[in-house]
Amino acid sequence: MTDLSIMGSKFGRYEIMQRIGRGGMAQVYRAHDTNLDRQVAVKVLHDYLSDDPTFKERFEREAKFVASFNHPNIVQIYDFDSTVRGGEHLYYMVMPYISGNTLKDDLEVFRAKETLMPQDRVLRIAVNLADALDYAHKRGMVHRDIKPANILFDERDQAVLMDFGIARLVVKSNLTREGHTVGTPAYMSPEQATGEAVDARSDIYALGIIIYEMLAGQPPFHDDGTISVLLKHLNEPVPSLSKFVHMPDPSVDAVIFRSLAKHPEDRYQTAVDFIKDLQAALAGQKIQISTASPNNDRKTTLIPPLPIGTAYTEKQDSSTRMTRTIELVAAQVETVARSPLGILVIGLIIIGVMIGINFLNRSGSDAPTSDATSMTGSGKDSESMTVQVTDKFFTTDFSSADTADSIWSTASEDLLTREFLPEGAYRFRNQRMGRAVTSIVENGSIYDDATITLEATLQAESNIVSGYGIVFRYQDEDNYNVFAVDGMGRYSIWLRLNGSWTELRNREDGEQWTRKEAINTAGTSNRLTIDIAGKNLIGYINGKVVTNVKDETFSNGGVGIYLATTAEDNADADLIVTRYSVDDITESMTSLMNGSK
Repeated sequence: MTDLSIMGSKFGRYEIMQRIGRGGMAQVYRAHDTNLDRQVAVKVLHDYLSDDPTFKERFEREAKFVASFNHPNIVQIYDFDSTVRGGEHLYYMVMPYISGNTLKDDLEVFRAKETLMPQDRVLRIAVNLADALDYAHKRGMVHRDIKPANILFDERDQAVLMDFGIARLVVKSNLTREGHTVGTPAYMSPEQATGEAVDARSDIYALGIIIYEMLAGQPPFHDDGTISVLLKHLNEPVPSLSKFVHMPDPSVDAVIFRSLAKHPEDRYQTAVDFIKDLQAALAGQKIQISTASPNNDRKTTLIPPLPIGTAYTEKQDSSTRMTRTIELVAAQVETVARSPLGILVIGLIIIGVMIGINFLNRSGSDAPTSDATSMTGSGKDSESMTVQVTDKFFTTDFSSADTADSIWSTASEDLLTREFLPEGAYRFRNQRMGRAVTSIVENGSIYDDATITLEATLQAESNIVSGYGIVFRYQDEDNYNVFAVDGMGRYSIWLRLNGSWTELRNREDGEQWTRKEAINTAGTSNRLTIDIAGKNLIGYINGKVVTNVKDETFSNGGVGIYLATTAEDNADADLIVTRYSVDDITESMTSLMNGSK
């Protein structure tokens, strides 16, 4: 439906006069109410939505619900209906015509003048918006698309929030376009960016972005029209406001950081609580912030599979004792200042140092440490659940003659398969949506310095963002390291400490998963190797060095396999493992210097 075919026409008693706005979900027109002789705004939803057979019923239900709202900072719905134009059903809502600017207009004026919005005005607007959100949230309505363009100023210069219910209509439509996430990227919460369920705390995140933009003159993450802004919401810490504007009280930063926490549980739980703290901070009053401070930025990764998340625990029996399951929610990754070594020119020097460290630090004992019990699945005596393996170091090719096969679990559970294949392979399949599973070797050994190799193929039918890799220095489900790849040909290396994750490379650009030509995508085998010598960790993919970092959080631990699924409906990670080995690091270094790694 074109503007030309709508202009001058009547939608019921409303005569369309001029288009005054256009967005991803609707167009807005100034119109004349011929019955009441007044100007109104008519929002016409995009015609493709009407192809959904359930849309009419949902439209009427949502419109009636929003029309019941009566709040000075929420645009009221006067009327709603549908009309037919050119054989197409057009659904529309009628609202007051507010001739004032939008917040987007005002921010652009301040930017053009290279000045900032006065803080007293920022606070007035913030209070208006928080009041509106608190009113809506108490009635079960989440906005989902709060942005400056959706905030108008009435004749009293009060901020008025519009478009309640519109985003919810679209997100529930069967016709929501593939790959389309409802919302505006610059103001999206991490959970919106990954397509997860949203609630009132997603609106609080968007409000935090808007308040940040009003105070600093720009949003924390620049939207260049690409996916990069979503990556920043998910991966990067929020820059301090002091980078852009003088803030005498650091508690303002603390309040904003909490509102923009990557994990919803770490945010303010109500808009009113957020604004109370903001008012106090701007007034220089002392406040207490329990989470997310300027020195404790947190990160969330964009695309599962990631070896991150809160520990998922359940009562385990002998069939599940060798498996640790971690729920892949948008998890917190503490930023740790590290300086990864990546210069191949000094590689031989590093190798020499590693060999020296190996001889100085190796304990020479296979006896379990105090952590040995926690590395078994159920916490029971490890003798009852392991098969004796003669050598601490081993190689298993999963053939029928391989006695080391007994150290791997073959128990299958709901949506989780572990089995040996006749052709000589270990199948590890995870169909649990948004979950990571670690299968830990149960041979009674604790490993300090070692070389671990995994050869495996993520089946082509798997979701390509599934990840798999080597677990090492395993203490328990909340404490270990992972070196992993995914089906897209990317790699990463992590530390899990007390349930939180840190990407060990600590790249300046915030990237956590990196593509390498050496890494094969789903359907083709990869050989992952990790050399562990003291604090030095060198990772190889298919014989090529891809990472060289340091971490000495754990001095030793168990080893195993990591497998994770995406948080999407088609979660499926089907891994075929053909080789797994744990070797003495000194022999590995000799092989490397001979060019045979």
